[in-house]
Amino acid sequence: MRSQIAEGAVLEFQKLLGVQSVIFKKTAEELYGTSTLGLHAAIPIALKPHDRGEVIGIIRIASKYKISLYPISTGNNWGYGSANPVSPGSVVVDLSQLNRIIAFDKQLGLVTLEPGVTQSQLRQFLDKEGHRFLVEVTGGGGGCSIIGNALERGHGASGYVDRFDSIRSLEVVLADGTLYRSSFADQGSGYFKWGTGPYLDGLFAQSNLGIVVSATIALTRKSERIEVCALALKRGKSLRDLIDVSSTLLSELGDSVVSIRIQHIALLSTRIVKYPKEALVDGMIPESFFKIIAKDRHLTDWFVLIAIRGNRYTMPGVRTTLRKRMWGMTGWPIIFWNRSWVTRTQRLLDRISFLHTYARMLRVLGSSLAGAEGATSSDRPGRLPYWKLLGGMSASEYRAFMGRYSLDPDDEARCGLIFYSGVVALKGASVEQAVESIEAICRAQGFDPLIGFSTFTEHSLYLALPLLFDRQNDAETKRAHACYRALAVAGNTHGYPLYRAGIHAMDMVVDMDHPFWQTAEKIKKALDPDNIMSPGRYSKYKAPHEDQL
Repeated sequence: MRSQIAEGAVLEFQKLLGVQSVIFKKTAEELYGTSTLGLHAAIPIALKPHDRGEVIGIIRIASKYKISLYPISTGNNWGYGSANPVSPGSVVVDLSQLNRIIAFDKQLGLVTLEPGVTQSQLRQFLDKEGHRFLVEVTGGGGGCSIIGNALERGHGASGYVDRFDSIRSLEVVLADGTLYRSSFADQGSGYFKWGTGPYLDGLFAQSNLGIVVSATIALTRKSERIEVCALALKRGKSLRDLIDVSSTLLSELGDSVVSIRIQHIALLSTRIVKYPKEALVDGMIPESFFKIIAKDRHLTDWFVLIAIRGNRYTMPGVRTTLRKRMWGMTGWPIIFWNRSWVTRTQRLLDRISFLHTYARMLRVLGSSLAGAEGATSSDRPGRLPYWKLLGGMSASEYRAFMGRYSLDPDDEARCGLIFYSGVVALKGASVEQAVESIEAICRAQGFDPLIGFSTFTEHSLYLALPLLFDRQNDAETKRAHACYRALAVAGNTHGYPLYRAGIHAMDMVVDMDHPFWQTAEKIKKALDPDNIMSPGRYSKYKAPHEDQL
């Protein structure tokens, strides 16, 4: 696509949106051009529509002038590219002003909203009206878009763990300016997602076929009781044993298990200790350091958090089954914590200085409980992206940093974060093979293997692997990207393939020799022959006119 926008197109955008809603290159690149990947996008202009009609108008102007568009919901896609377009020269369409909650069915828990609605906004709406439903929260914080995360097939800690599964209907503006609506969208508020005929809504997840302007999503009703327990894998027991027992537990308890999260001691350390800059060996934290962290806290290599839900009648049976299955896996007593117990114990531990180590562990447990409860306590992301930065700071520097703690990791010039998001079969042997491969690649590239798994579907685990680096260090940034690409290659052969790619890695997932991607390109060509919509995003399609640019 062109890196310059025709003057006629700019004038038409200004007439449509108003001058203040057309943002020119310098400001556009400051607002949308940086990311934790360490990449800088060329953005000629950015547009901020306020309603569906303006989105339709933008697309018609773009089609007339053959301008590529890159829609974002709130742009808080940290670790995957944030608001950066995949293809340089694309016009960013910022949908954050489309932030209406259009309708809510309080009996069925179906909410129709626009892409600018955030997790915090929906939580405030539900609380104000006294509706007892969960918000689908993510680790990115309450400022992230509900629809944006669902369309990326995000993973969460409450309700519909597979975020796209919560989608019941969509309204999408296509590349020719016409409107797509789900099959049963006119029949009600989305009580039956499949409608009649072929299911097409899935075409708009992880794709570049249109701009979603509203969606109806299903919320999970709050359970009477939500509890969490923490376990350390018993010495002598393997990760393979733990995974296989977890699989059995899920099949027996079904929806009574909100989530099972399994974290390597390295990932857990990012939440309970300061980054040990003074202990580094060849730029990495030695395994001996993590073993000391584990020993001092009566932990082992793997830490487990299990959240369960139910009512006063079902919870005793759920606890009994969980204890029965997990008893041989842990050396800890299996204690179930609810919100009241966590809060009271936290207050006690915070008052006793020599118990602060356990207070930090309890905060981890409390955070897991909050996720299961659908709580959105802050618009800020978690502190994970900043862990390495905070490690080299004095106490006064730390306090100063936290005083200006940004809502946006992209704004912190040194904050480098790439998320490797994969899926692994829910089988012990598969997980062990994946871990062995990941540890070898990360250490070879000079990165700490911060490995975490969470239940995703009844047959799979979500693999979360953050790569932390200083993005002002060019060599370290290059190593981070090389590590990611090595993981992506190995993931296909060692059972942990990418399921969600960053803007820098579309070439790693799109394989035009595969019938799936060949079919996807035929659909792209039919719906968007001029490649107006997000060129390069989960696609290698090129329009005829692009070869002439």
